[in-house]
Amino acid sequence: MNNRKKSRKFIFTILTISVIAIILIPMLYSSIYLSAFWDTYGNIGNVPVAFVNMDKSVSKDGKTYNIGKEVEDKLEDNDKVKWNFVSYEEAKNGVEGKDYFAMIVIPSDFSKKLADSNDGKFDKPEVIYEGNKGKNYVFYQISEKVAQSIKSDVTSKIQEETSKALVDKLYNIKTSLNDAADGANKLQDGTQILANGSQDLSNGMFSALEGSILLKDGLKEATNGEKALSNGTDSLLGGLNQLKDGLSQKNSEIGKLVSGASETASGAKKVSDGANLAYTKTSEAKTQLSEKSNYVADKIAGVSDGVSNVDDLLASIIADYNANGGKLSDKASKELMAAKNVTKAIRDKDINTNIVEPLRTSADGLNPLIDSLYRLQGGAALVESGTAKVAYGTNKLASGIDESMNKAVEGTNRLIGGATELKNGSSKLYNGLNTATEKTGQLSNGLSKLNNGAVALNNGLDTANDGATKLKDGLNNGYNEINDKLKFTSDDMSKFISEPVALNENTLNDVKYYGEGLAPYFISLSLWLGGMFINLLLSIAKGLKITENKYAKSFIGKYSIGLAIAIVQALLLSFVLVEGLKIDTVNTSYFYLNNILISVVFFSMMYGVSYAIGIVGTPIIFIIFLLQLASSGGTFPIETAPKFFRIIGEYLPFTYSIGMLRMTIGGINSSVYLENFGILLTFMGAFLVVGFIIRAIINTLKNTKTINMFKKNIGFKGLEENM
Repeated sequence: MNNRKKSRKFIFTILTISVIAIILIPMLYSSIYLSAFWDTYGNIGNVPVAFVNMDKSVSKDGKTYNIGKEVEDKLEDNDKVKWNFVSYEEAKNGVEGKDYFAMIVIPSDFSKKLADSNDGKFDKPEVIYEGNKGKNYVFYQISEKVAQSIKSDVTSKIQEETSKALVDKLYNIKTSLNDAADGANKLQDGTQILANGSQDLSNGMFSALEGSILLKDGLKEATNGEKALSNGTDSLLGGLNQLKDGLSQKNSEIGKLVSGASETASGAKKVSDGANLAYTKTSEAKTQLSEKSNYVADKIAGVSDGVSNVDDLLASIIADYNANGGKLSDKASKELMAAKNVTKAIRDKDINTNIVEPLRTSADGLNPLIDSLYRLQGGAALVESGTAKVAYGTNKLASGIDESMNKAVEGTNRLIGGATELKNGSSKLYNGLNTATEKTGQLSNGLSKLNNGAVALNNGLDTANDGATKLKDGLNNGYNEINDKLKFTSDDMSKFISEPVALNENTLNDVKYYGEGLAPYFISLSLWLGGMFINLLLSIAKGLKITENKYAKSFIGKYSIGLAIAIVQALLLSFVLVEGLKIDTVNTSYFYLNNILISVVFFSMMYGVSYAIGIVGTPIIFIIFLLQLASSGGTFPIETAPKFFRIIGEYLPFTYSIGMLRMTIGGINSSVYLENFGILLTFMGAFLVVGFIIRAIINTLKNTKTINMFKKNIGFKGLEENM
């Protein structure tokens, strides 16, 4: 009897220790695991990762690129992981060994490729990431995101630099367009002045042409007059010879001789004056033509230089704009091309060859005419001198005819000599007048061509002026258009391109730590394990017949004992999480009550199964436990699981207990919370009622012969006793 009491006391002691252990199981399981990984991401800064900077700095267009160094400097203040700045060999050996979990490498040509991208050489720079996935898969995923973050930072830097360079070039194009517009304004002013000058030149050429025609007509009349002079001289010589032969008989004709000599002297004087006038006017015409040709040459040279400058400027603007991916409006493009065609037309006219050279040639062509007129002037002077001598001789003859016949003969001889000189001068005058008439005709033809060229020049300059006006308007419109559109600075654009979208992050149901995120899953898991051990303990106590108390052996009695243990488990678990790990909940009271509810529901479900079929229900409960591990979405979203687990998860309690716990930690959605609450109560009621009914059916069947035979044949009796 004493041994039996001692045995029962020992068993009771063991059960008491077991109860205490079972009460502690959920708390220990959750607290130990969650405390180990409570702030995992907050401690990743202790995980070693190698960083290798092999990049070489590059200087280009007055700017230095050293991206690798910039990244390295930035990572020195980065505590996401434990950065180790080492050589490539050390990093490689460390990743393959045990020193580093991963390594990130910036290659030697990284900055060079970035600098070359501004010239259109788009060879993508690389950030090399190499991680030891086998060492720790979870950290591999984290470190890979760190590498992606570095890539994003560098990408943002590249976008910032590229967009800044592009906008700076756009501003250069804007400045060039403004300069071109100013140049076009000056060009248009110059072409307008040149057009006005060409009109004056055309008018002057027309006047010179008219003057040359008048000169030609005057020379023709002079030639005709010279013929009359030559005939008169011949008559004079004949008369003088007759005078010499019969002076004594021709006294009556001396008066006529004196009169003819006077008229001859007067005509010679007119011829000499006409020759002097022709020489003077022709010399003035040559001087004017030379001055006009030099004036035109200077203006045309200015036009040619302006056209070349504008042509080069237009080509540069179009090339720069196309090189930077820009596109002018259709109107601006047409006006630029029209201006380019105008400048080409002006160059094709070859104004210097077609206008200036004929002007200078015409001016030089006057030289023979001037020489002939000079000789004509000399001949006319000789004629004037001879006629003067003739007149003088006739006068002497008339005054001295009474004195002496000898003197008359002498005077007649002198008169014959003067008439001979007059004849010779007349011949020279005739030849000079013929030459002058011929050259004047050539001058008229040259001036006519020159006048046509001046008209063509004027028309061409009017066209050039129209084109310069269109060019001016087009460039001004282009400048105004780009000035209206270009309202941002390169810094503003680079900042916008590097970060075009701002993330306004609003967190719903915030969770601070990694452990808080896993807590709902491990609390449910811990309380389920606690419920399993409670049911196992009750089954063992029943088999050992620890007590004979009817209430303790009844359905309600055993349920009450298990329920009390389950509640203590939940309270102890909640206390350690709240006071020990400082879990942040929406409401601490809700958190305690929620855990108590879950613990009660889980135990009730297991008690229903255990009451119905006894200890055989333990494997079933464990299988349900395993299914819930994969179908509850406790770690990863349930949408990532296979379809089978997504379906059965809707019919298992973990799904709803985890949902309620997440809301008590992150934020409560009342309707969803109450829905989960109702489903858990349904699970509890269904398992208790169904378990009670099954047990009642089994107890009823025990009284039949069929059950007795079944117990005898398959040994169901022992199983029943355990139940």
